[in-house]
Amino acid sequence: MALEHQVAGEDRRAISIARTLTELEIAKVREWEGSPSKYLLSTLQRWIALHGGESIQAEFALAATLSNTPDRYSNEDINPERLYLTVDPESAGYIVIGPTLEMLSRIHPQLPVTFYDLMVGAGE
Repeated sequence: MALEHQVAGEDRRAISIARTLTELEIAKVREWEGSPSKYLLSTLQRWIALHGGESIQAEFALAATLSNTPDRYSNEDINPERLYLTVDPESAGYIVIGPTLEMLSRIHPQLPVTFYDLMVGAGE
């Protein structure tokens, strides 16, 4: 492990979150690789692996980004005191809901509304 590190001003948010994750014993000091960003990345990769990462990766194509803006295409820094962890599906499934709702309405007029409410609220 290096005994001396130089830090650029733009790394202060990464340093802050790295310190917090280390204090919470989520990040491991031995994983330090010379920069706060690399440290956070290795911590995130290890945490994902310990929490079902392999199973998730088998089912979904996800990308995780740690950034100072919630929109990766924007140069605007919304809040200089925040870092954003964004998990984005690189692909997503879909269903054509119209025919399903029509079929359900033939069974009972309230079924389409119930189905829609349950489906939309499933992620909450």
